[in-house]
Amino acid sequence: MSAGQTLFHWIDLIWVPIAFVVVHKSLRLKAVAFVLACIFVLRIQVEAMDEFARPEGFLNLLHGPVFPRGVITYGIFIALYIWLSGYYRTLNPFIFMAASMTIFGIAFCVSSLIMLL
Repeated sequence: MSAGQTLFHWIDLIWVPIAFVVVHKSLRLKAVAFVLACIFVLRIQVEAMDEFARPEGFLNLLHGPVFPRGVITYGIFIALYIWLSGYYRTLNPFIFMAASMTIFGIAFCVSSLIMLL
């Protein structure tokens, strides 16, 4: 694996320092945990597609490997999460956690759908 491929394989880790710097101090740990969970689940989804011997998706409607599609999808949801975290500073922490889990669930479902295509 070349250096460019290795860099691309871990490009989504750039969201960790962004989340740590941009999000309010009281929400930093939760934001970093959210980003790491998305990165971890993306890797699991890609491995599952490889195990099914479908590295380009089941339907093969979108050409190319599933990893870039997952990185883009999760990147959009992570950016949305970080943007919305600016509005949750004054809310109850339980509401913030519920919103975080909801966004994570939606990100998982949408990325699964896009990876299947």
